[in-house]
Amino acid sequence: MLNPIRQLGDQLSRGWQAQGPIESARALGAASKPLLRDGLAELLARVGATSPARFARGALTIVTFHRVLPSDKQRHYPLGGLVVTPEQLELVLGELAPHFECSSVIEAYRRWKRPGPAAARPPLGISFDDGALDNYEHARPVLDKLGLRATFYVPVRNVERRHSPWHDRLSFALLRSIAAVRKARDVDFDRLLAPFGLSVSSFAAILPDEALRLAAEGVATAKALPLSRRGDAIAALEAALGGDQVPDFAATMSWDQVRELHAAGHEIGSHSLTHPLLTELPDERLNEEVEGSRRVLSEVLGAAVPSFCYPNGSYDARVLGAVRAAGYECAVTTQWGLNRKQSAFELARCDMDFARLCSRHGQFSQQRLWLRLSGLSPGLAKRASIPL
Repeated sequence: MLNPIRQLGDQLSRGWQAQGPIESARALGAASKPLLRDGLAELLARVGATSPARFARGALTIVTFHRVLPSDKQRHYPLGGLVVTPEQLELVLGELAPHFECSSVIEAYRRWKRPGPAAARPPLGISFDDGALDNYEHARPVLDKLGLRATFYVPVRNVERRHSPWHDRLSFALLRSIAAVRKARDVDFDRLLAPFGLSVSSFAAILPDEALRLAAEGVATAKALPLSRRGDAIAALEAALGGDQVPDFAATMSWDQVRELHAAGHEIGSHSLTHPLLTELPDERLNEEVEGSRRVLSEVLGAAVPSFCYPNGSYDARVLGAVRAAGYECAVTTQWGLNRKQSAFELARCDMDFARLCSRHGQFSQQRLWLRLSGLSPGLAKRASIPL
């Protein structure tokens, strides 16, 4: 802990001399969080507070991933917090495996609920959301290499139609808009971008990283739109840009690939039919999204489908009732945390945003991983996992 404190003191002293007290204080504030987190992670690891055997004892841990892309593709995906590279995935899972009994969500859940004394290693479920093709191409080889099994939550209709979820369609459409607004003088892009909190002026002279940020902000804004308004706004923007043009690297798995994962011992869970925000739906469509997706998956796999994943983590009492009535054994949310007394249909998960698992030097840190999973990292109590 002393080393980061000394570094902060040195930085403050240098800044005070070079920039004056106000700018120095601002720079110190920006630099202090990663320094203090590293110091806190080191201190708590030394006293054993973030030992998995201690913080996860008696609990069910579920970790969440979305996309797994090679670095050359990762930098072009607009929702950066949802992506890890295969190498990063292997680092995280390779660190977890010796300390947890890692498995699919349903296996980990059943092990957690089994009567009797706690096992030597606490249970941990591995989950991947959205049925992305890259899960099959890049996550599966890592899992095979480590001898691990996971749960893949797939939106059924998206797989049937090889159609990307709405958040991917919108994010890539917004990226394409940046070039289009500079060429198409006869299209009212201000009107088309307004539902997403953006305008033509938003895209003026921006850098690539800013383009990705704006696309992510547009997706976040779209979540607040009513269901029909969101769909119409995305369709209108895509039409002006020449249609849905999600790149091949961001495609969805096929049924053959889903079946292959299931045959290899991985769990295939339902992520609804079309990945809507379930709380927006009338009863009839809600039931079809929840029960119908389970029915189709069971027919495709020739097996039961025991677990469900709420799209965007959106649920309420009515949605919970529909999931129970559909016959699922458990369901996962996007709420952050470990499970100790949670309902079977409100299981918390821990998103593995790789940037948050790295030290201030940008390197993967075992201590930062344990700090984050333990729930002792500052800010986690108020934070949900990245939804989608």
